[in-house]
Amino acid sequence: MRGVAIPARWLTFRAAGRSAGMRDVGRGTAAPLQGSLARTLTAGPAAQASHRRDEQQNGTVMEHIRGLTIARSLADAVAEPMALVVYDMQVGIVSQLSDGADVVARVAEVLDLGRQVGLRVFFTRHVSLPVEIAGVAQLRMAMDWQHRERADEVVAPFPPEAPQTQIVPELTPRGSEAVLDKITMSAFAGTYLDIALRDCGIPSFLIAGIALEVGIEPTVRQATDLGYLPVVVTDACGTGNAEAAKRSLEALAFAGGSLQADIASLRMVLSQRR
Repeated sequence: MRGVAIPARWLTFRAAGRSAGMRDVGRGTAAPLQGSLARTLTAGPAAQASHRRDEQQNGTVMEHIRGLTIARSLADAVAEPMALVVYDMQVGIVSQLSDGADVVARVAEVLDLGRQVGLRVFFTRHVSLPVEIAGVAQLRMAMDWQHRERADEVVAPFPPEAPQTQIVPELTPRGSEAVLDKITMSAFAGTYLDIALRDCGIPSFLIAGIALEVGIEPTVRQATDLGYLPVVVTDACGTGNAEAAKRSLEALAFAGGSLQADIASLRMVLSQRR
């Protein structure tokens, strides 16, 4: 805004690397990184006195400041209440990938790990509205994905009750697990996922499924804006385009506010939670 002085510390952004930049913290706000320089610039004596860094047995450091606990690592995240989001592992989506069976097996590993330690599990399904009531965005997206030049040529590929819309049988949800339907790419847009997680006091979740570059990335981005710490289980995410998926992971890492881990690391950390 014209005439508004911007403090110099807000202008550093990421030019000097992660330690001198800004980190996404969600809930519509931005804050300086919690480091010695940031504390010197912004925190008074009382605030500095309230800051504590607890070194964990695994060598990670949990930040505590002004009554807040700030998870920064996978070990930190699993030490708090956590959920698992299994993204769009549907018959008609898995079948489109040449390595679909391998992706199902890896997601099944993550699901088994989550169930063993009692994580709340949320499955997502991408569903289609009947074309007769689909709106502008839905029709435009359908035209893109179905390679149609005319809106009257598109079909509804994933009716809720259709066989191709169902979760693959290897990952059949239990009665104690939720299945939420969406017509968007982000699992948060237009669904109850946000209120369900908040109501359970869950600040972090694992996410695995298909496709990393299409729906998982926007889910993770919206999650960080909502204040969550999402953890992408990288080798349990299927991709339709490997190069696009690689760019997604790189972009998420650059933006900050989320974590990435593989199944082996997850298994090791979760074993300490039991």
